[in-house]
Amino acid sequence: MNKTIAAFLLVFFMRPAFGAELVGGPMIGHTTDRSVRIWARLNAEADLVVAADKSPDMTNPLTSKPVRVLKQDDFSGVADIDGLEALTRYHYDVLVDGKSVLKKPLPSFQTFPREGQPAKVRVLFGGGIKFNIDLEQKIWGDMAGQEATAMIE
Repeated sequence: MNKTIAAFLLVFFMRPAFGAELVGGPMIGHTTDRSVRIWARLNAEADLVVAADKSPDMTNPLTSKPVRVLKQDDFSGVADIDGLEALTRYHYDVLVDGKSVLKKPLPSFQTFPREGQPAKVRVLFGGGIKFNIDLEQKIWGDMAGQEATAMIE
């Protein structure tokens, strides 16, 4: 067997031995005026923590409790962050076994207004992604610029 192919196969199949990696998500859901729930899938068992901060520098983040991602759960986990402020933009990071796995600039979300508080809500609708035709999917950048409250796919 060619040494290059053997090295590739070794790295590909041994990746979980070098540490878990993010392979799905993060996906934000169940956002309220004071909390958020973030789903992620890894490629191996690990501890998942999500941190959120008003500052993109993550100088004083609120963090979720550690969630143990297990094989029996398809390596998927959901992390909850409580204690957020209403109608506030938060930057967030995903930590796998204590290491950041998201690239900068970090993504963000906005909490909802308090119940009864008037606010403008902007919902985007999308779907039909065809990665086999266009890997970049430039529409996501256009949608990000819309500062939507929610996105339905």
